[in-house]
Amino acid sequence: MQLNVRFKGMDSTDALRDYFEDRVKKLNKHVPVNTVVNVSLAKEKLDGAVEIIFNYNGKSIVATERSEDLYAAIDAVVDKAARQVSRVKSRARNRSGGSMREEGTA
Repeated sequence: MQLNVRFKGMDSTDALRDYFEDRVKKLNKHVPVNTVVNVSLAKEKLDGAVEIIFNYNGKSIVATERSEDLYAAIDAVVDKAARQVSRVKSRARNRSGGSMREEGTA
């Protein structure tokens, strides 16, 4: 998985980048290696915002989270993206399984 991390309104810190890369490893087991993941970390007034955008099986996965604590926002946005990927995988599995059962019983 290739990460493109962009910082808005704040300086890039190694600690924040390392923390994000460590958390996004949760997506590695679901997302193919050649996937490009665009990440935006922004500081707006008192809140921090994190956004993840990537394509998975033809579907666009977009997860956004705002929080006073940027680390908490990172945790929440990675969990949201993992749930979306899981949902896309299960829907694809159910569709293919349903059509295969109908063909087998006919």
